Amino acid sequence: MTATPTTIPRNIFYFEVLLYLSLALDALSMPFRDESFENLPDMSAPAAKLMTAGLILLFVYLVWLAAGFVLVIAELVTGTFFLLVLGVAAFAGSAMAWFGLGFWVEALCAATVAVAGVFWVQQQRKAARQPDMASLDVGQAVTLETWVNREQGAARVTYRNTQWDAEVEGERGFDRGEVLFIHAVDGNTLKVAKSKP
Repeated sequence: MTATPTTIPRNIFYFEVLLYLSLALDALSMPFRDESFENLPDMSAPAAKLMTAGLILLFVYLVWLAAGFVLVIAELVTGTFFLLVLGVAAFAGSAMAWFGLGFWVEALCAATVAVAGVFWVQQQRKAARQPDMASLDVGQAVTLETWVNREQGAARVTYRNTQWDAEVEGERGFDRGEVLFIHAVDGNTLKVAKSKP
């Protein structure tokens, strides 16, 4: 049984994006609004503000961490496992940022984990895929009632005291009352033939 993915409404997605952008802008603008720098001499206040903004940028791992949590929470809504893999990749990027390895190392680590995880999820899905079960109707006898179009093999048959559309495979030289056998079921159409499957 596969889970049907649930989509997040666009307005909620845009709200979350704008919320995180506004929080990041607020955090980065904090040093420039803070009155604690007023006691410094005029020359050193701008330098102190830039240094504080730089220190905030050093905490990039928090951005990766927040992205990881957002993706894991979104995964709980969708149930596809792909967002979970991307969340784990963001956590790996956060770990690289924590060790101070630089943005490109963080991005490369996150991308590597994401690609490997997506391949792993695809492989697991292929391995877990169940073959289609044969219909219980296959092999059962039906009675030909009438031809709808003999050249195309379209007919009406009686099966379980009900009229069904049928496609006759193979020989078509028989008339009403002939017993045929179901070879396959395609929606509401029975695929039938004179021989047993």
